[in-house]
Amino acid sequence: MDSYWALAILLLIGVLSYRTNRSLVENQDAIFRGQEVLTGLNELMVEILEAESAARGFRDRGGKVLSRSLYLTTQMNATVAQLRTLLRSPQPTATARLAEGLIAEKLASTAA
Repeated sequence: MDSYWALAILLLIGVLSYRTNRSLVENQDAIFRGQEVLTGLNELMVEILEAESAARGFRDRGGKVLSRSLYLTTQMNATVAQLRTLLRSPQPTATARLAEGLIAEKLASTAA
């Protein structure tokens, strides 16, 4: 009878260890995903600043640097798509739509 109790306790410890390990792995994945999102947001901020600079250069040089501006806009769209993937949202959320609108507004104001 004592061996059944020992086996039951070992089984309980095993189940609890498995659940704890699984929880730790899920938390670690969430932390890594959060770090990737922060990195993506930093990249997006740099791309927006570069696009603003390129737009100013385009305006100052009389329209001779258009390809760089178009490249940066394409790069920003790719970064936003990557962020959407990291956030596991195939459809744009209200926040993502707002951010895309603000980015477009910012680029339009620098081009004007």
